[in-house]
Amino acid sequence: MKKLITILSITSTILFSCTSEKNTPCHSENKRIEKEPSILGMDISHFQNDINWVDMKEDGVNFVFIKVSEGTNFKDPKFKKNHAAAKSECIYRGAYHFYETGKDPAKQAQNFIEAVGKLVPGDLPPALDLEELGVKTAVDKETYQKNTLHWLKIVEKELGVRPIIYSDPSFGDKYLDHPDFDKPELCNRV
Repeated sequence: MKKLITILSITSTILFSCTSEKNTPCHSENKRIEKEPSILGMDISHFQNDINWVDMKEDGVNFVFIKVSEGTNFKDPKFKKNHAAAKSECIYRGAYHFYETGKDPAKQAQNFIEAVGKLVPGDLPPALDLEELGVKTAVDKETYQKNTLHWLKIVEKELGVRPIIYSDPSFGDKYLDHPDFDKPELCNRV
């Protein structure tokens, strides 16, 4: 059931983030996605090296979340290239930040905002990647939640779009049980 809700949530996010102008190069892609029973997406980063975007499109990928930043200093060197290539292939794209404990959440948010720049039509909401690999230092759940919520609020204020929390269900159940994570006005959890 969670998987179905996730698919529906991402589908609606994509459809509502897309431009509705009929004269755009991606108009036929918008129409195709509206009729699909499900859509396919993936996350990518510099770890994938050079991506064949035409093949990805032919394989049915409709959207990607592209790594932008990690922690307070790292910016993915392939982000701008991947973002431009996804856009040129009419693949909807979102930017994500890999969150690390033990680092200032405000500085992490600023690192992300600087690397993303401005959102453009076809961009999905920004995403915060929360996972076990990001737990670099010991942290209690209350501090983790407070810092994560702080990051979300900063990014929403600066970019004008409510971020998505990108996490697997077991991690979410362990760390994201604060009631604020269920408030749709604060964040979308997928």
